[in-house]
Amino acid sequence: MTHPIMFAAARRLSVEERRLQQAREATARSRENWCVKAASTYSRQALGEDAMSLTWAPVGTLPNATQLQAAAPLGTVAEQRLALHYHRDEDGNETLTLHTACLSCTSQRADEVTSIEQLGRLLSQTRLWSLIAPQNGSREGSVFG
Repeated sequence: MTHPIMFAAARRLSVEERRLQQAREATARSRENWCVKAASTYSRQALGEDAMSLTWAPVGTLPNATQLQAAAPLGTVAEQRLALHYHRDEDGNETLTLHTACLSCTSQRADEVTSIEQLGRLLSQTRLWSLIAPQNGSREGSVFG
C-alpha cells in the first residue's frame, strides 16, 4: 500500500508544472506583442504613416531578451515573394530590410530600408515594378494575392 504523502507530492508537482507552463506561455505571448509593437513603431518612424497598414508577426524567439524580430509580408507577385523584416539587436539598433525571394529559383535578396523613398527604389528593381508603378495607372493593393 502506498503512503498518502506520495499522492500529495505527485499532486503538488503536477500543479507546479502546470503553473510554470502557463507562465512560459504568458511570457511568450508578451514577447510576441512586444516584437509586433516595436516593429510597428519603428516602421512608422522609417516609412511614415503608410506603414500603419503593415501586419507584423514575430519571427521565432531569440535567447537574448533584448533582441526582437518580426516580419510583415508584402505579397507574392511575378514569382517573387516580398516581405519587410524588423530586427532590433542586443545593443538596441533597429533595422528594416526588404527580403525578396524567387519562388521558382534559389535567388534571395535582403536590402536595408531606411525610408519610403528607398523602399520605392528597391521595389523598382523587382519584376513587379511594372505592375505597381504609378505611371502605369495601377491601383494600390490590386496586384498582391
